[in-house]
Amino acid sequence: MKSKILKYIKEYSLLTLSAFLFAVSVYTFVFPNGFTNGGVSGTVAMINYLIDTEKYAGYINLAINIPLIILAFIGLSREFAIKTTVNTVLVSAFLAIFPYIGKNGFFQYSVIEPILNESGEVIAMYADGGRSILASLYGGVVCGISLALILSINGSSGGVDIISKFIQKRNPAVSVQWGIFIINCAIIGISAFVYSYNVQTKTFNFGIESLQPIMLAIIFQYVSAKVCDVIMHGVKTALKFEVVTDHAEEISQDIISTLKHGVTVVPATGMFEKKEKQLLICIVKKNQIQEFKDVLKKYPNTFAYVAQVSEIIGEFNTRKK
Repeated sequence: MKSKILKYIKEYSLLTLSAFLFAVSVYTFVFPNGFTNGGVSGTVAMINYLIDTEKYAGYINLAINIPLIILAFIGLSREFAIKTTVNTVLVSAFLAIFPYIGKNGFFQYSVIEPILNESGEVIAMYADGGRSILASLYGGVVCGISLALILSINGSSGGVDIISKFIQKRNPAVSVQWGIFIINCAIIGISAFVYSYNVQTKTFNFGIESLQPIMLAIIFQYVSAKVCDVIMHGVKTALKFEVVTDHAEEISQDIISTLKHGVTVVPATGMFEKKEKQLLICIVKKNQIQEFKDVLKKYPNTFAYVAQVSEIIGEFNTRKK
């Protein structure tokens, strides 16, 4: 019972931290800089750009997510639906609170500055392109950390995730990742038209600048996904070597003594020459790849190929002796 309570405390602490970081990513880096991060929160960012609803962003985010949350409870697992609901409510609460924190609200990294005429009226907005890239980079990093935390406890940030999981449940052949990617691409594509609209002059300005919101959104999405992947799998990644050889015993002993890793040997047959060989399977750390290559160079007529291992489950300790 005690362990179960501790598990709940740990999971919902991570869930709360994830929601806070996600809200920071959106409020601090996305809202004030003229691009979208995709999904429901990205839609909220576009609405905020058009009609300046920042103080109501949390409520809008929750309102859009409510039908999707209902869908999650109807068609998805109860645990997933509950965690997603809690995360969505917390994100919405943080977005609602941030505008009132401090004298001018929670910190925002804004690269957009108004251009005034002689009368002091705003006639246009200027965005520093270099700093815009920083906004998408830092926003993506914070969002990636948030996603890694929520995924580690079998939850989601809601919105597009719910739609994709629901579609996959109805059609298992559909990839959740591809579903999310396609929907986000559609939202990012729409953002080019939204951010081409000049709110001050109420006109559309199509040109090369129209591509900037798309490029910033792509940078944000890529960095977010990469950071999430590194946090969840980066420390566990390794390389798998499969070696076809006539020198199984010698290579195995060399690998064990040099790299301090074990080797699995499987009987194999070379169908071209109809000759019996051995297949060596070995998992090594990325920083040991050159040492492994140096071992193989000693043995002629040895064929090897390497593959990325995204995660290692179980014992993977090097031998001390």
